[in-house]
Amino acid sequence: MIAQSQTKTYSREAYLELETHSEARHEYINGEIVPMTGGTPNHNEIASILNALLRFSLRGQPYSIFIWMRREDSQHLKSIINKLTFFSKKARLKA
Repeated sequence: MIAQSQTKTYSREAYLELETHSEARHEYINGEIVPMTGGTPNHNEIASILNALLRFSLRGQPYSIFIWMRREDSQHLKSIINKLTFFSKKARLKA
């Protein structure tokens, strides 16, 4: 018989508290806290290619393409969010 390991589950509040003080990044998935890997060369290459394809496809349209890694600090959570976003040039961007 194979022993199954017990997975500890956390509340969202407990996850946010742990993540606030953690040096590493984690994901919260169905009560489990899962370590996140850092960016890799493959990830960077895929993001760059996707950026170029979107930029080419939207040429002449009222959109801009941005890829960035942003660190958001809030009182509950410090996380790094990878985003691929495009904005309408007509839209006002709020700081």
